[in-house]
Amino acid sequence: MGKPLITGLFGCSCHGFDSWEECEQAHKQRFKIGDPVEHRCTGKQGYVHNLSEGGFCIVKMGVTPSENIQYHAANLIKKEKVDLEDSYHDLVVKELKWIAANKHKF
Repeated sequence: MGKPLITGLFGCSCHGFDSWEECEQAHKQRFKIGDPVEHRCTGKQGYVHNLSEGGFCIVKMGVTPSENIQYHAANLIKKEKVDLEDSYHDLVVKELKWIAANKHKF
């Protein structure tokens, strides 16, 4: 009999966690706007663009609004920096700093 598949409530079935402790830690992690992240399943990288209730984040994966995707924290891995084109990286960082500075206006 193989190892049990540990996914938790919001994990994916193709990338299970090694232990229940790791699963719980991933589900409880918190992000801030601007944090660089990687999607556990696809490996796509981006930045946390907005925070939603219930542990969900809107992640900016590209330039167009259609590339803003909602993921649960359990499906994200915090990175030090993401590998995007430098010009795009600078644009995203400027936008996220502006959003954080003007959040009280929304």
